Amino acid sequence: MRIPLRTTIWALPWIIPTVGCTQYFAPLGPGFDWGQAWDMLPVDGRLYMAGDFAGTADSSVNSRGVLSWDGASFEAVGCGLFSCDLPQTWHMSAPARSLAYWQDELYIAGDFNLSSIPGVAFIARFNGNEWVGVGGGMDGPVRGLKAYPDGLYAAGWFNNAGNTPAEGLARWDGEQWHSVHDLPLLDDYPINMVNDVAIINDRIYIGGNFSGTPQDSIYSIAQWDGTTWNNLDHGFVGGLTQILKLEVHDSLLYIAGAFADTGQYGHPLNPASGIIAWDGEDWVELGSGTDGANIPWVTDMAWHNDTLYVCGDFNRIGGVEAGGLARWDGQQWCALLPSPPGAYGISCLTFFNDTLHLGGGLVYMGSDSVNRVAKWIGGNHVEECEEPVGIPQQVDNEVPGITLYPNPATVELNVLHQGRPLPSGLLRITDTIGRSVAERPLTGSAVPLGPLAEGVYHAQVTTEQGRSLGSVVFVIAY
Repeated sequence: MRIPLRTTIWALPWIIPTVGCTQYFAPLGPGFDWGQAWDMLPVDGRLYMAGDFAGTADSSVNSRGVLSWDGASFEAVGCGLFSCDLPQTWHMSAPARSLAYWQDELYIAGDFNLSSIPGVAFIARFNGNEWVGVGGGMDGPVRGLKAYPDGLYAAGWFNNAGNTPAEGLARWDGEQWHSVHDLPLLDDYPINMVNDVAIINDRIYIGGNFSGTPQDSIYSIAQWDGTTWNNLDHGFVGGLTQILKLEVHDSLLYIAGAFADTGQYGHPLNPASGIIAWDGEDWVELGSGTDGANIPWVTDMAWHNDTLYVCGDFNRIGGVEAGGLARWDGQQWCALLPSPPGAYGISCLTFFNDTLHLGGGLVYMGSDSVNRVAKWIGGNHVEECEEPVGIPQQVDNEVPGITLYPNPATVELNVLHQGRPLPSGLLRITDTIGRSVAERPLTGSAVPLGPLAEGVYHAQVTTEQGRSLGSVVFVIAY
């Protein structure tokens, strides 16, 4: 296996193209004065935004690096990431990139190292009045924050968290930092460049830009399996490859970033382009992935009503034209924008008040200024969709995962795992927009389907313990 060339991309999402077409979006008030919005987080009726701005574009609110929005107006969060005694109009020299809410407090992290606030080094906590340090902070940038019951997890490009050695991954328990299962250096680079972390049951996953060795195959993604840190299949390889985001939904790990299986910077060992899911044992494809850029990456993703929304630098996804914004309904990709004409774009997205909100370097949408933040107002391009994912064909000599027959089905369905009937487990059936329509226990015999209507469905198979074994699209035709 070829070891990928290490390429440090400090400002990767700055070169994402912008989206046009004013009929789809409205600005959020005056927007921001400069830079980008890098992350968004809804909390208790407010939408918090992190970036490298000084405040709103009309200078009515100054709050360096962090602002909040209530649906009608912006508000400062303390004095922003700056001392209240210093001018608030100075921009961030290094951006805030990630937000999290843990134990009723807001946390922010990024590339900033603030001498103006004691103890704030790449991460800060808002105590309700002002921003304060978190256990002495880190000795390098923090790229991702995730809140879990046992603590706040920080992923980044650091060697130490406070006084604790922690190679790119640390856990904050409210009083001190801890290393996470003694994560070692994953290659010969002096730091682990970790961008994000996710946890499913007792497994911890990290993604970033690290190259491992030919012996361990830890390329850009790694997992703690309860005993040791190891690889996921072949990982993700290629000269500019890195994982940017990890999210969990319905026991699947969704992986997004800068990777491709074809093209100048792609590699045939990669399982997909831009986005893929992992069920704990095997890859789960989401259509044909992204296309249309040198390395067509996905920078952020968010679930809403069992539909996955993604943004990034891609001109096509699932084979359809898309301006860096699309959604996946479980069977097909639909473009939410046509191809972008500009040179700036979307870095982050989330849902607030049941509405899709976007942030990034969005200076304009068509002829209208949106000043880096916008919300969806309708008129979408859902008619621009790929063909629904067909029934998987078994490849010769390939070990089968989940197999369903007959397909199309009528009154019952047989479920096989690696060619054998499943004596136990659960079959969950969802429709084309991700709604659960039926659940059937698996007993080793045929599963009755009635009274489901004719149509296309998605079958998800899990063990009694809840571990996913795979998923298959099938058709009911009477």
